[in-house]
Amino acid sequence: MAGLRHPNITLFLGLCFLEGSELPLLVMERLEMSVDDLLECTPNIPLQVKISILTDTGSGLVYLHSRRPPIIHRDLTARNILLTSSLTAKITDMGNSRMVTLKPAQLAQTLSKNPGTTVYMPPEALSETHRYGPSLDVFSFGHLALYILTQVKQKLITTSSSSSSSSKMTNLFVVVQEHILSCTVLPT
Repeated sequence: MAGLRHPNITLFLGLCFLEGSELPLLVMERLEMSVDDLLECTPNIPLQVKISILTDTGSGLVYLHSRRPPIIHRDLTARNILLTSSLTAKITDMGNSRMVTLKPAQLAQTLSKNPGTTVYMPPEALSETHRYGPSLDVFSFGHLALYILTQVKQKLITTSSSSSSSSKMTNLFVVVQEHILSCTVLPT
């Protein structure tokens, strides 16, 4: 991931080994605010700013998916989108990312069972087979767009004692549907 260079991907600068530490520290460009921080502390963000953040994030995602082999981020959330002082969005936290060099049928054997943040995951990522590709990030991007545009954080709501993946995803879709239906259409 060290070779990734794009204006909407956080720049990785290197590693640093502190004296007495066995683990390295990542050295990256300093960006102090996440999209989640902005949404939580700033009411009524202008639509133009929201669209700019989504455009930047989409551009970074296209870059990752266009590489050969493609890179799946696997944890695209508002916490993992950082902002510059001019509110340019940059995708960060590539720790869950994977290069996809296998056919979809082989992915279940190599990708971890629970990528990323559950509330942002599509059904195929939470199913027993865990077969997914770049479409996982596209689903997460849609969820991220809903959060950015409405400024309402989505949560899984359980309506039964079952904690199965299908139950969680059904609840996610109910929450998303309720928010979509309650949104006011803005004039263009």
